[in-house]
Amino acid sequence: MVTCTQCQAENNEGEVICYRCGNLLSPVVVKEQASTRHLANQTDKLAYPSDYWGTRTLNPESLVTFKVKGFDEVLQKPLETELILGRSSTTAEVDVDLNPYGGNEKGVSRRHAKMIRKDDLIMITDLGSANATYINGQKVEVDEERIVRDGDELRLGRLVMNVLFGKPA
Repeated sequence: MVTCTQCQAENNEGEVICYRCGNLLSPVVVKEQASTRHLANQTDKLAYPSDYWGTRTLNPESLVTFKVKGFDEVLQKPLETELILGRSSTTAEVDVDLNPYGGNEKGVSRRHAKMIRKDDLIMITDLGSANATYINGQKVEVDEERIVRDGDELRLGRLVMNVLFGKPA
């Protein structure tokens, strides 16, 4: 196990990024080949995740954009403190309503997940949903805060979307 120096979370051997806080556990070795990057055993150059993963900071004037897989339109929302993601109903009001995107059929709970702004970082936590929240294929535990980066894939139940940080259109 590798212990994160930032949050003290125990990560599996070989992990590069802390699953909980996104902290760099060790430099990554990458090799350039035919304009694509891949991990290599040889030391060609040291790179950090920001070189090939999206930024994890959201500028104050930026919006969070949700691009739901299978739909052309996007949802854009300002994020001052928090956004509740789920399905609006007579008993639950949410900031990002996924009903128009098949949320009910795809297992999105009424109050599924919460995005939280901490300074310029964006975090996500599962609110005890019935069908779980995943970020880039990794399950987010209930009440566990995980960093969201520009371009990350977010899955609520079976509804898949990308989260993008950008300036207002």
